[in-house]
Amino acid sequence: MTEFAIVRHGVTDWNKEGRMQGHRDIPLNDMGIIQAKRIAERLQLGKWEIIVSSDLQRAAQTAKYIADAVGIESRLNDTRLRERNFGAIEGTTLEEREARWGTEWMQLNHGVEEDESLLSRAIQSMEELASGYRGQKIVVVTHGGWIRQFFKGVFPHEVLDHPLNTSLSIVSREAEGWRHSLYNCTTHLNT
Repeated sequence: MTEFAIVRHGVTDWNKEGRMQGHRDIPLNDMGIIQAKRIAERLQLGKWEIIVSSDLQRAAQTAKYIADAVGIESRLNDTRLRERNFGAIEGTTLEEREARWGTEWMQLNHGVEEDESLLSRAIQSMEELASGYRGQKIVVVTHGGWIRQFFKGVFPHEVLDHPLNTSLSIVSREAEGWRHSLYNCTTHLNT
């Protein structure tokens, strides 16, 4: 069995403004740094061995706080852990999208990455990690859309909320498939 702690990155200014981030490389804001430190403290309680993150700085920054707190030296960055590519709508708020393309903006082709593409790269990266680090405990720092699409793909009968910033989800890859014991937990932010 390979166990994973899947963490969504800390909050950014664009999260607060309601802007689509996608592949845009936005840093954590001050609150995001505090959140990253709190999830790092929580993960100190486990015996995590490896940390992998999206290469986008909001995830990589969160991963660095975790790596430093947990004492994991090597950090791997994987572009497959990036958020969904939102194409032309990246950087825009809902109000800006409606002003530019109208209230039916979602019906237009903006070059947004399809669910199947996001799910494919999510499962491919997780299966490779599970195989390459069999029996180990891995922290994966990624993005909300990625996490939700992965969970929808491997647990299709569950209704899941969009993951909150620095939420923790625990999954394991076992011989019979994927299993999860925690989803979207943010109790570490209550202190």
